[in-house]
Amino acid sequence: MPALTNRTRLGAAAWTLTILYFPIQLVVALAWPEPYSLTANTISDLGVTSCGQSNPFPGREIFVCSPLHSLMNIGFVFVGVTTVVGAILTRRAWPRSRLTTAALIGVNLAGAGGVLVGLAPSDTALHLHSLGALLQLPAVMAPIFLGLALRHERRRLAAFSLVVGAVGTVGTVFFVLRLPALWFGILERLALEPFTLWTFALGVTLLRPPTATRVRSIEDTGGELRPLA
Repeated sequence: MPALTNRTRLGAAAWTLTILYFPIQLVVALAWPEPYSLTANTISDLGVTSCGQSNPFPGREIFVCSPLHSLMNIGFVFVGVTTVVGAILTRRAWPRSRLTTAALIGVNLAGAGGVLVGLAPSDTALHLHSLGALLQLPAVMAPIFLGLALRHERRRLAAFSLVVGAVGTVGTVFFVLRLPALWFGILERLALEPFTLWTFALGVTLLRPPTATRVRSIEDTGGELRPLA
Protein backbone atom coordinates (compact mmCIF):
# COMPACT_ATOMS: atom_id res chain seq x y z
CA MET A 1 0.00 0.00 0.00
CA PRO A 2 1.65 3.27 -1.11
CA ALA A 3 2.51 6.18 1.15
CA LEU A 4 -0.29 8.68 1.66
CA THR A 5 -0.51 11.62 -0.70
CA ASN A 6 -2.15 14.98 -0.05
CA ARG A 7 -5.03 13.77 -2.22
CA THR A 8 -5.53 10.76 0.02
CA ARG A 9 -5.30 12.86 3.18
CA LEU A 10 -7.94 15.22 1.83
CA GLY A 11 -10.22 12.29 1.07
CA ALA A 12 -9.64 10.83 4.52
CA ALA A 13 -10.44 14.20 6.10
CA ALA A 14 -13.67 14.30 4.12
CA TRP A 15 -14.62 10.90 5.49
CA THR A 16 -13.97 11.99 9.08
CA LEU A 17 -16.52 14.79 8.58
CA THR A 18 -19.29 12.25 7.96
CA ILE A 19 -19.49 11.84 11.75
CA LEU A 20 -21.32 15.19 11.84
CA TYR A 21 -24.36 13.25 10.67
CA PHE A 22 -25.02 12.13 14.24
CA PRO A 23 -24.90 15.44 16.16
CA ILE A 24 -26.98 17.05 13.42
CA GLN A 25 -29.63 14.36 13.90
CA LEU A 26 -29.61 14.93 17.65
CA VAL A 27 -30.02 18.72 17.37
CA VAL A 28 -32.85 18.39 14.85
CA ALA A 29 -34.64 15.69 16.86
CA LEU A 30 -34.50 17.73 20.07
CA ALA A 31 -36.23 20.64 18.33
CA TRP A 32 -39.42 18.64 17.66
CA PRO A 33 -42.49 20.07 19.47
CA GLU A 34 -43.55 16.52 20.26
CA PRO A 35 -40.85 14.00 21.18
CA TYR A 36 -39.09 12.37 18.24
CA SER A 37 -39.26 8.59 18.58
CA LEU A 38 -36.23 6.49 17.70
CA THR A 39 -38.50 3.48 17.29
CA ALA A 40 -41.49 4.94 15.46
CA ASN A 41 -39.98 7.75 13.38
CA THR A 42 -37.63 7.27 10.45
CA ILE A 43 -34.44 9.21 9.82
CA SER A 44 -36.16 10.85 6.85
CA ASP A 45 -38.81 12.27 9.18
CA LEU A 46 -36.17 14.68 10.46
CA GLY A 47 -36.11 16.31 7.02
CA VAL A 48 -39.88 16.54 6.45
CA THR A 49 -40.85 20.15 5.71
CA SER A 50 -44.44 20.12 7.01
CA CYS A 51 -46.20 19.01 10.20
CA GLY A 52 -48.89 16.34 10.34
CA GLN A 53 -49.56 12.64 10.19
CA SER A 54 -47.28 10.45 8.13
CA ASN A 55 -47.79 6.92 6.79
CA PRO A 56 -44.40 5.25 6.37
CA PHE A 57 -46.17 2.08 5.25
CA PRO A 58 -49.77 0.77 5.18
CA GLY A 59 -51.39 0.40 8.56
CA ARG A 60 -48.92 2.67 10.36
CA GLU A 61 -49.49 6.37 11.07
CA ILE A 62 -47.15 8.62 13.03
CA PHE A 63 -46.87 12.33 13.80
CA VAL A 64 -44.11 14.29 12.07
CA CYS A 65 -43.01 17.88 12.74
CA SER A 66 -39.38 18.92 12.26
CA PRO A 67 -38.81 22.68 12.72
CA LEU A 68 -35.11 22.31 11.85
CA HIS A 69 -35.76 20.26 8.71
CA SER A 70 -33.52 22.57 6.65
CA LEU A 71 -30.55 21.75 8.87
CA MET A 72 -31.21 18.03 8.52
CA ASN A 73 -31.54 18.20 4.75
CA ILE A 74 -28.33 20.22 4.51
CA GLY A 75 -26.77 17.54 6.69
CA PHE A 76 -27.94 14.78 4.34
CA VAL A 77 -26.38 16.60 1.38
CA PHE A 78 -23.16 17.43 3.23
CA VAL A 79 -22.60 13.86 4.41
CA GLY A 80 -23.44 12.54 0.95
CA VAL A 81 -20.90 14.84 -0.70
CA THR A 82 -18.14 14.08 1.82
CA THR A 83 -18.82 10.36 1.41
CA VAL A 84 -18.32 10.57 -2.37
CA VAL A 85 -15.28 12.85 -2.09
CA GLY A 86 -13.66 10.45 0.36
CA ALA A 87 -14.24 7.47 -1.91
CA ILE A 88 -12.80 9.22 -4.97
CA LEU A 89 -9.74 10.73 -3.31
CA THR A 90 -8.69 7.71 -1.23
CA ARG A 91 -8.92 5.18 -4.06
CA ARG A 92 -5.14 4.76 -4.35
CA ALA A 93 -4.82 4.04 -0.63
CA TRP A 94 -6.58 0.70 -1.00
CA PRO A 95 -5.56 -2.53 -2.73
CA ARG A 96 -6.14 -2.65 -6.46
CA SER A 97 -8.77 -5.34 -6.80
CA ARG A 98 -12.30 -5.94 -7.96
CA LEU A 99 -13.39 -6.16 -4.33
CA THR A 100 -12.11 -2.65 -3.69
CA THR A 101 -13.83 -1.38 -6.83
CA ALA A 102 -17.11 -2.96 -5.75
CA ALA A 103 -16.76 -1.45 -2.28
CA LEU A 104 -16.11 2.06 -3.58
CA ILE A 105 -18.96 1.83 -6.06
CA GLY A 106 -21.24 1.07 -3.11
CA VAL A 107 -19.80 4.02 -1.17
CA ASN A 108 -20.36 6.37 -4.09
CA LEU A 109 -23.93 5.16 -4.55
CA ALA A 110 -24.61 5.75 -0.87
CA GLY A 111 -23.20 9.25 -1.06
CA ALA A 112 -25.24 10.10 -4.15
CA GLY A 113 -28.32 8.68 -2.44
CA GLY A 114 -27.73 10.84 0.61
CA VAL A 115 -27.52 13.96 -1.54
CA LEU A 116 -30.77 13.04 -3.26
CA VAL A 117 -32.50 12.36 0.07
CA GLY A 118 -31.53 15.83 1.27
CA LEU A 119 -32.59 17.59 -1.91
CA ALA A 120 -35.92 15.76 -2.12
CA PRO A 121 -37.68 15.53 1.28
CA SER A 122 -40.17 12.68 1.50
CA ASP A 123 -43.20 14.98 1.86
CA THR A 124 -42.40 17.07 -1.22
CA ALA A 125 -40.75 14.61 -3.64
CA LEU A 126 -41.46 11.11 -2.41
CA HIS A 127 -40.33 9.24 -5.55
CA LEU A 128 -36.94 10.98 -5.73
CA HIS A 129 -36.52 10.63 -1.99
CA SER A 130 -37.27 6.91 -2.21
CA LEU A 131 -34.75 6.56 -5.04
CA GLY A 132 -32.12 8.25 -2.87
CA ALA A 133 -32.88 5.90 0.00
CA LEU A 134 -32.73 2.90 -2.34
CA LEU A 135 -29.28 3.94 -3.60
CA GLN A 136 -27.97 3.71 -0.06
CA LEU A 137 -28.88 0.06 0.38
CA PRO A 138 -25.98 -1.38 -1.71
CA ALA A 139 -23.61 0.41 0.67
CA VAL A 140 -24.29 -2.16 3.39
CA MET A 141 -22.09 -4.58 1.41
CA ALA A 142 -19.27 -2.08 0.84
CA PRO A 143 -17.56 -2.77 4.20
CA ILE A 144 -17.65 -6.50 3.48
CA PHE A 145 -16.03 -6.06 0.06
CA LEU A 146 -13.31 -3.76 1.38
CA GLY A 147 -12.78 -6.00 4.39
CA LEU A 148 -12.13 -8.94 2.10
CA ALA A 149 -9.78 -6.82 -0.02
CA LEU A 150 -7.79 -5.83 3.09
CA ARG A 151 -7.67 -9.22 4.76
CA HIS A 152 -3.98 -9.82 3.94
CA GLU A 153 -2.66 -6.28 4.46
CA ARG A 154 -4.62 -4.75 7.34
CA ARG A 155 -6.20 -7.54 9.31
CA ARG A 156 -7.70 -5.45 12.10
CA LEU A 157 -9.28 -2.96 9.73
CA ALA A 158 -10.51 -5.86 7.61
CA ALA A 159 -12.11 -7.53 10.64
CA PHE A 160 -13.76 -4.28 11.69
CA SER A 161 -15.10 -3.76 8.17
CA LEU A 162 -16.52 -7.28 8.03
CA VAL A 163 -18.29 -6.82 11.38
CA VAL A 164 -19.77 -3.49 10.24
CA GLY A 165 -20.91 -5.07 6.99
CA ALA A 166 -22.51 -8.00 8.81
CA VAL A 167 -24.41 -5.71 11.18
CA GLY A 168 -25.61 -3.53 8.32
CA THR A 169 -26.67 -6.52 6.25
CA VAL A 170 -28.67 -8.08 9.08
CA GLY A 171 -30.22 -4.70 9.85
CA THR A 172 -31.17 -4.22 6.22
CA VAL A 173 -32.91 -7.61 6.04
CA PHE A 174 -35.01 -6.87 9.11
CA PHE A 175 -35.63 -3.30 7.94
CA VAL A 176 -36.90 -4.42 4.54
CA LEU A 177 -39.09 -7.08 6.17
CA ARG A 178 -40.21 -4.54 8.83
CA LEU A 179 -39.62 -7.07 11.58
CA PRO A 180 -40.56 -6.10 14.18
CA ALA A 181 -42.71 -3.25 12.84
CA LEU A 182 -42.71 -1.41 16.17
CA TRP A 183 -38.92 -1.01 15.88
CA PHE A 184 -39.00 0.39 12.36
CA GLY A 185 -36.88 3.45 13.20
CA ILE A 186 -34.26 1.43 15.05
CA LEU A 187 -34.06 -1.13 12.24
CA GLU A 188 -33.42 1.65 9.72
CA ARG A 189 -30.56 2.92 11.84
CA LEU A 190 -29.16 -0.56 12.27
CA ALA A 191 -29.20 -0.93 8.49
CA LEU A 192 -27.71 2.41 7.48
CA GLU A 193 -25.82 4.06 10.30
CA PRO A 194 -23.00 1.52 10.78
CA PHE A 195 -21.87 2.56 7.29
CA THR A 196 -21.38 6.18 8.40
CA LEU A 197 -19.41 5.06 11.44
CA TRP A 198 -17.31 2.95 9.08
CA THR A 199 -16.44 5.81 6.71
CA PHE A 200 -15.48 7.91 9.73
CA ALA A 201 -13.26 5.11 11.05
CA LEU A 202 -11.60 4.69 7.64
CA GLY A 203 -10.82 8.39 7.53
CA VAL A 204 -9.34 8.39 11.02
CA THR A 205 -7.27 5.29 10.22
CA LEU A 206 -5.79 6.83 7.09
CA LEU A 207 -4.93 10.07 8.88
CA ARG A 208 -3.31 8.33 11.84
CA PRO A 209 0.47 8.82 11.82
CA PRO A 210 2.58 5.64 11.51
CA THR A 211 3.70 4.03 14.77
CA ALA A 212 7.33 3.24 15.39
CA THR A 213 6.68 -0.40 14.48
CA ARG A 214 5.08 0.59 11.20
CA VAL A 215 7.97 2.96 10.40
CA ARG A 216 10.46 0.12 10.90
CA SER A 217 8.31 -2.02 8.62
CA ILE A 218 8.51 0.68 5.94
CA GLU A 219 12.29 0.83 6.25
CA ASP A 220 12.56 -2.96 6.07
CA THR A 221 10.59 -3.02 2.80
CA GLY A 222 12.72 -0.39 1.08
CA GLY A 223 10.30 2.50 1.59
CA GLU A 224 7.10 0.74 0.56
CA LEU A 225 4.30 1.21 3.10
CA ARG A 226 2.91 -2.13 4.20
CA PRO A 227 0.87 -1.40 7.33
CA LEU A 228 0.69 -4.09 9.92
CA ALA A 229 -2.62 -5.54 11.07
